[in-house]
Amino acid sequence: LAKVTLPVFLNEPLSMTQKSIEYLHYADCFRAANNHENRYMRTAYVMAGLFMTHAHTINRIKKPFNSLLFETYEYVDGDLRIIVEQVSHHPPVCAFYAECDDFIFEGTFYIGIQFSYKGFTATPGGELIMTLKKTKEKFSVVRPVSNLHNYIVGKMYLWHSGEMIVTNMTTGDKAIMYFKPKGWTSKTDYEAEGKVV
Repeated sequence: LAKVTLPVFLNEPLSMTQKSIEYLHYADCFRAANNHENRYMRTAYVMAGLFMTHAHTINRIKKPFNSLLFETYEYVDGDLRIIVEQVSHHPPVCAFYAECDDFIFEGTFYIGIQFSYKGFTATPGGELIMTLKKTKEKFSVVRPVSNLHNYIVGKMYLWHSGEMIVTNMTTGDKAIMYFKPKGWTSKTDYEAEGKVV
């Protein structure tokens, strides 16, 4: 879609570099993970911070503006410092690094788009690594697939599907969040269930 000219109202007023740091919106969960004594709770807190980012995107159906090549975005909030750079334009890829007293979060962020008659499928790519400073544990993240439905007729809606997996690469523990598929009724809409193993 980056090569197709679309009306500006289809974009949200954010660039790709700004949107990529939304994973740090719930940084307090990552701080809690760093200070918790239980290793399973640390994994659960990391999952909670990342899951909440997906939980509040349900009604956000507009795409961000594609940043220019080498465009940067910096954000500072107390001890939290974030820098993001657009390292590829086609396809759009952002690299970011965030650090505070409790954790380091780094990686790359891009989205692969597939188009079909049923809608758009956005498959997130790139590697996200969270390092807790107190325990030196590293966590990797696998994000769910997002689908945009009814782009021609009806009310558009966004649906996350599949699994989100946070793996503690130091201990081997995993937190798995399963996004339930949409059924014919609204009974189980927007439900997810997870576990730590």
